[in-house]
Amino acid sequence: MINVDYINELKHYYTILGEEENNKGELFFICAKRDNGYYTMITLRNSEHGHPFPKMNLITENDVNDINKKVIKIADIQTPEKSIGNGSILMKYLFEYVNQNTTIKRIIGTISEVDQGHFDRLEHFYKKHGFKVTFHTNDKGERIAGYIEKDL
Repeated sequence: MINVDYINELKHYYTILGEEENNKGELFFICAKRDNGYYTMITLRNSEHGHPFPKMNLITENDVNDINKKVIKIADIQTPEKSIGNGSILMKYLFEYVNQNTTIKRIIGTISEVDQGHFDRLEHFYKKHGFKVTFHTNDKGERIAGYIEKDL
């Protein structure tokens, strides 16, 4: 059952974009908050409990190749539980957002060296969503960081 008081409180802080169930059957409200060039999407459960929440932090920047166009940079995606669909839910709403904004022509981001233990999973995730994934390697040929991009 939906906690109406909780939803009304969320509306004070976020724009509610929709509701989705992940692969575990957990209901989430997908919420967004915009602050200048920063945009955060967060999935919140139907209660005040259950931290931490899956979220995606985005930055809108000018495209270096065309000043009349913008790019969205994925600054961070945080999903405490992996492989249950939370990241894909966030990605779905990111694509809806950029499809409504005609000046955004690319989505870019980096894969940090701190994620080295997860490169295979991250590569699969981004390719599944249509991104080109490029890894940088050290002199031993080991992947040390990466770059993602998707033209719209």
